[in-house]
Amino acid sequence: MAAFPIVMENDKLVGASEAHLRAVTGKCGIERGLVEKNLVRTGVPYHEISNAARTLKTDLIIIATHGNTGLKHFLLGSTTERVVRHASCPVFVVREDEREVIEGI
Repeated sequence: MAAFPIVMENDKLVGASEAHLRAVTGKCGIERGLVEKNLVRTGVPYHEISNAARTLKTDLIIIATHGNTGLKHFLLGSTTERVVRHASCPVFVVREDEREVIEGI
């Protein structure tokens, strides 16, 4: 069993997240030129996603949703729903169980 520090330094966490994103794009077979930038931010997720899209003048946000409803949705909230409400550009929402549609494109 490995032990992990309870609090990681923010810079280390951001660096690890950036490295993970690069690995995921490579593992998925996405060509290098297709990904212009990997961006890692800390804060309230919907706020950071909406602000990044606005700052980068993004044409479209593609985001996944778990499709939670009822009590689970009430307790956990929905980052995707908040992004849809606050984004300055169109948002394409993909349900977790329908992600094969995107993978086939």
